Amino acid sequence: MLDVVVDWVLSLTLWFVTYIQPIVLGARVCRAEHAKPAQVMNITLAVVFVWLTEFLDSLILGRIFAMRWLYTAFRIALAWYWMHPRLLGALKTYQKYLLPMVERHAGTIDSLITDHINEARHSGSWKYVLNLTGAGAKKISGAVHSALDVKQE
Repeated sequence: MLDVVVDWVLSLTLWFVTYIQPIVLGARVCRAEHAKPAQVMNITLAVVFVWLTEFLDSLILGRIFAMRWLYTAFRIALAWYWMHPRLLGALKTYQKYLLPMVERHAGTIDSLITDHINEARHSGSWKYVLNLTGAGAKKISGAVHSALDVKQE
């Protein structure tokens, strides 16, 4: 019985941290007279990270862990760290783990996105989707494959 109550309280807290707290913190930053760009970037990245964690949890992670309450408590602590206005945890996480990869592959990503936008503009949306399942998918898989090769080095 206690397990059910603890799991319910943790799930409710996680829901609050994932969906309500970003709105509240974003509103505070918007109302601030002198909002720092780092705080705005941190809130944006925190929302992306928290929702990405939620997505991964629904796909894979939630089924892996046997101690669900401990995993949920860890996600709550991580979300609070990412969203904290003084710690700027999401910004630190982005700068340490994602920024080097983004800087390294920025040219490839930009050209790939530009190619897809031009293809959609010239051929129309439906033909673009059909092309994406064929030759376009090879471009994307090639870019992902090269990114993974560089990551392994």
